[in-house]
Amino acid sequence: MVKKETPSVNVKNAVRIKNLPANPVFVRNVDDGAHEPIQISASINFDSTGTVNHPVFPVPEGKLFVIEYVSARVQVQPGLIVDQFEIWTNAGGNLPHHMIATPHGKSGVSLISQAVRFYAGPKTMVSIFVRSTTQKAVGGGNLSLSGYLVDVA
Repeated sequence: MVKKETPSVNVKNAVRIKNLPANPVFVRNVDDGAHEPIQISASINFDSTGTVNHPVFPVPEGKLFVIEYVSARVQVQPGLIVDQFEIWTNAGGNLPHHMIATPHGKSGVSLISQAVRFYAGPKTMVSIFVRSTTQKAVGGGNLSLSGYLVDVA
């Protein structure tokens, strides 16, 4: 076995910062652009086919939408459940993000509440798709998306 030597680096005039805890040195991540917090609210309304399939938010030109939290409340007829809940985004490809809708007994109410990290590119549309266990479901609800916009080149 050949022993390899680790190369050494000689640094002249090294920078040393000797600040006390009462006077800290503040740093920031220069790779992150300025984050612009944003919260989106949208209605969930089932159409005549018993599904919800509609746009929620158009991402502005020159911005990336980073979605960090999704919450929703959906109500259909008692005894039915929401079996499909998707947030659609496009960042190099249009993709569904499948979420779990937790039913509350047989009331027809389902809740969605989850921390996420979804990306929606500039000039794209964030959309929602919801379906119940049966066609012709009647109901609705609301959706909230929280995150931030980032400037992109």
